[in-house]
Amino acid sequence: MPQGSVIGPTLFLLFINDVIDIFDNLAVSLKLYADDIKLYSCYNITSSCDDLSVAINRLYDWSVTWQLTIAVQKCFTCRICRHRLSSLFQGQTYKINDTILSTVESVRDLGVIVDHHLKFDTHISLAVRKAMIRSRIILKCFSSRNKDLLLKASITYVRPILEYCSPVWSPHLKYLINKIESVQKFFIERLPSLWDILYPKRLQLLNLQSLEYRRISQDLMLCYQILHGRCDTTL
Repeated sequence: MPQGSVIGPTLFLLFINDVIDIFDNLAVSLKLYADDIKLYSCYNITSSCDDLSVAINRLYDWSVTWQLTIAVQKCFTCRICRHRLSSLFQGQTYKINDTILSTVESVRDLGVIVDHHLKFDTHISLAVRKAMIRSRIILKCFSSRNKDLLLKASITYVRPILEYCSPVWSPHLKYLINKIESVQKFFIERLPSLWDILYPKRLQLLNLQSLEYRRISQDLMLCYQILHGRCDTTL
């Protein structure tokens, strides 16, 4: 199919749309995004995990039938469980065409890093680091010291890094909340005439909200959409 064309994505979706049918009668769920596919299943130490292996084999057979090569080197497994149960599943492996898939402790999914204990410390640390670097670049490269200009640059180029998909990873631990907030504190205290003013007062003078307040607002908006059926939460 023609790459870069307007109708190309639609044709591709039509071409792979039947992949969901090959997992019938299996206790396996899947998610499709462009040319990526995620298979996942829930089981414990007393139940069988064979369905997931069967699903992987069916996916490989489907790819051979439709001549869509699977990039096995980019495939991996991530087992999400409690610390005390991690060792119980170490012997379980999954294969694609006799190639054993590697097991990872964290994975980047649509820009969010999820680890095998469903903690987001790594994601938050990387986001804070990237946002702090960008804040320093703005303060260093802009010759103007106009507060409105610098603040607009921060809102445009820094804050989205710290708020991307925040309802997924929004922290409840104080040290993580403070870690995220430190980026905005660092930036606005370096704006002209604001260095000797307390952070809450700076926010008030700049007509800003704390990042924690903004995350809570986004969480509540998402909760409202879910409760009123405006957000698809089906698996």
